[in-house]
Amino acid sequence: TALAPFAELPCWIQATVHRKAVLDGVRPKPGGMAAEDLYFQMQVYTRGRAAFIEDPLVEVRRHGANSYSSSDQVREGVLAVVQQVEREVSLTPAQRFLLRRRIGAEFCRRGYRYFWVHDARRATRYYVQALRWPGTRYSALKHLAALPLLPLLPRREPVY
Repeated sequence: TALAPFAELPCWIQATVHRKAVLDGVRPKPGGMAAEDLYFQMQVYTRGRAAFIEDPLVEVRRHGANSYSSSDQVREGVLAVVQQVEREVSLTPAQRFLLRRRIGAEFCRRGYRYFWVHDARRATRYYVQALRWPGTRYSALKHLAALPLLPLLPRREPVY
């Protein structure tokens, strides 16, 4: 299924090609939500097979006029959309399981980012959320147990 193979879901609408039959009934969510292209693409991915070219063929340009001003905003948008898809889009049991793993991984990724910049409060918040989702519980517990060691660990640049 297309929900599984990538750390980041390929969702740039301007760089995708779809069969018309796959797009029948798929509409962007109105209201200008963050990461609406991801919401749209995830609906498409749940409708059947998808093929991908693994070679990077698109370069995403980031600049001050982008709709997101920080990578934190991007991650929050992705997290909100993936949770919304889990609630609103009709999924097979296998797709739902994979999506729930992706949600857990996103919470863990956020916790990991804050863990290494020594923001224990935010790291704890995200790791506790990760405990609710399959596939990330061990990693979340391991990092929660390591939080008291933060003063002894070196700080790292934000990691995603």
